[in-house]
Amino acid sequence: MGGNLAAGNCEPAAVRPATEVRPAGGGIDARVVSGDHGQMLRDAWIGELFDDGVWTASCPVTEVEDDLLPEERRLVSRAVAKRRREFAAGRRCARGLLAQLGHPGLPLLRNDDRSPHWPEELVGSISHCARLCVAAVARRSVLAALGIDVEPDAALEPRLWRRICTPGEIERLLGTAPPAERGRIARLVFSAKEATYKAVHPLVGATFGFQQVELAIDWETDRFTPRLDDTISGRLPDRGLPAGRFTRRGGFLFTAATLAAAAPAQGLTPRAGTTRSARSSARRSGSGRR
Repeated sequence: MGGNLAAGNCEPAAVRPATEVRPAGGGIDARVVSGDHGQMLRDAWIGELFDDGVWTASCPVTEVEDDLLPEERRLVSRAVAKRRREFAAGRRCARGLLAQLGHPGLPLLRNDDRSPHWPEELVGSISHCARLCVAAVARRSVLAALGIDVEPDAALEPRLWRRICTPGEIERLLGTAPPAERGRIARLVFSAKEATYKAVHPLVGATFGFQQVELAIDWETDRFTPRLDDTISGRLPDRGLPAGRFTRRGGFLFTAATLAAAAPAQGLTPRAGTTRSARSSARRSGSGRR
């Protein structure tokens, strides 16, 4: 997306959620749950953002990077240590999920736009901030696309508001909010557009900016609807627009966007809300770099 924004630094006190989880192996946190699609891994941070059929996992960003597979390590061989550690955490989460979905030991490489190259039958998304990484994966028979984002639950600098928010969002969302809450709302808009971008970009094959997405937020249900301008929405397959959800916990803000598959699996009702906008084309690798 347009705008060259720096990644937020997560600085909450703890990286582990209060909800008890059972380690699923491979250094990731998730618990085994049962649903219409059989057993799956569900993480305590972002699991509630999705209905049955989406696998989620999380792990802290640590100094460990020696579990990268050789093919993955080459992708960040020239990166600084911080970037390598974030990349390693993302791959750790994703590979833990891929192993449960029939792809054990598969290196997760990159597309030309630097987004993760998922197996053909899967869709997925990875996000991280300074201390926490999350990943979500689903079969294409369940979802056509998904995107996630994690940010510190902290106010966004006022100098960035008009870069990220449309005039309508400034008026409806920020203008009617108490002054003390406007920065946190702007951060939510940023994160939701990030998640929307991650979901939509692979389907439309084009980059787009913050001003090309406008959000409607339902504060009672913690859901949002991203409205894309015609140049982008016109490229989407005939499945409607993405639906978004958000949650705040433990000092983090999480957003997710999903787009239902053309023929949802029997017994699955995609949740009406789940969602990334775009940091910048360079950072856009966000989908990819993460």
